[in-house]
Amino acid sequence: AAAPGGGAVLPTHGFESCVSRGDVMSWNGQWENLAVMALAAVVGGLVGLEREFADKPAGLRTHMFVAAGAALFMLMGNELIDKYHLDAPVAGLSADPIRIVQAIVIGISFLGAGTIVHQSGERVEGLTTAASIFFTAGLGIAVSLGQYVLASVAAAAAVCVLLAVGWLENAIGRARTTLPFKRYNNGTREGLPKTGGEREP
Repeated sequence: AAAPGGGAVLPTHGFESCVSRGDVMSWNGQWENLAVMALAAVVGGLVGLEREFADKPAGLRTHMFVAAGAALFMLMGNELIDKYHLDAPVAGLSADPIRIVQAIVIGISFLGAGTIVHQSGERVEGLTTAASIFFTAGLGIAVSLGQYVLASVAAAAAVCVLLAVGWLENAIGRARTTLPFKRYNNGTREGLPKTGGEREP
C-alpha cells in the first residue's frame, strides 16, 4: 500500500504477531520455571519430612525452601545469561554458570552451620541435619537442570539413609552406653576387664 505522500506503508500485522508470540513464549517459560520450582520443593520436602518426624531444627518447610530456592537461583542465572548474551552479544560479556552453583553452596553452608549445636561435653548435634540441607540444595540444582530422575532417586536414597542408618546408629549408641568404660584425664576411654578390676592407663 502507498502512503498519501507517495511512500510505502509497512505492514504491521507481522510485527504484532511476532510480539504476541514472544509474549506467549515468555509466559510459557515462566510457568515452566514455576513447575520446576514446585517439583524441586516436593523433592526437597521428601528429605524434610523425615527431619520433621525426627523433630529436628530444620524440618519440612526449611528443606522445601532450600530446594526451591536453589532451583530459582539456577533458573534466574540461566535467564540472566541468555538475556545479556542476546541484548549485548558484542559487549564481551562472559558468563560462568559454575559461579551460580558456588554462590548457592556458600549460602547453604551458612544456613547449615546454624543447625549445628555444641552441647555439654563432647556431644555435637545437628550435623546430619546440616548435611541434609546441603544435600537438598543439590537436589534443587539437579531439578533445575532437568535431572528429574536423578533428583527423585537421590531424594529417596537420602530418606532411606536417614531412616535405616539412623536406626543403626541409635542401636550402636545404646550398645556403647551399656559397656563399662573408664575415662582418663586425657579424654581417652578404655574398656574395663571382666574381672571387675580397672586397667591402668
